[in-house]
Amino acid sequence: MQKSSFIIQTTTSNTLLASGLPAHLQGFNFAKDAVILSIKKPNSLQHLTKELYPEIGKKYGVSGSIVERSIRSSIDYAYDSESLYGLNDLLNIQFFTGKNKPSNGYYIALIAEIVKNKILDIITNNTSEGQNSRTQALDFIQEEMADFIAENA
Repeated sequence: MQKSSFIIQTTTSNTLLASGLPAHLQGFNFAKDAVILSIKKPNSLQHLTKELYPEIGKKYGVSGSIVERSIRSSIDYAYDSESLYGLNDLLNIQFFTGKNKPSNGYYIALIAEIVKNKILDIITNNTSEGQNSRTQALDFIQEEMADFIAENA
């Protein structure tokens, strides 16, 4: 496994765990793939049921509706156990109050933005030039995501 794909996978997994999503449910793996794919293809968030879920389903040999239901069940489980309070720590704001359960698309988009920012921080902190521009870092993430998706397809 390349270093970049390791960073992408671990950053995504750690963010999902920190947000309160339980790793023992199948929806965790589906959510992880959904976050990674939504970073690679941002427009896929507008086509969850037609694009994103079926693409993940192909990887696991299940239908897109099973992917959707598993992610929703994982979010429900975290919501019911009040584990989603981890989102407050990740965002440094009082986001989750226990009254608002996020939808699949909203949750995936939120986690994808957090992961992108964490990866940008990793890249800009590890460059020898000091402050690398965020545009260059975003280009690097897109290239790395394309490589990662190709490796794991």
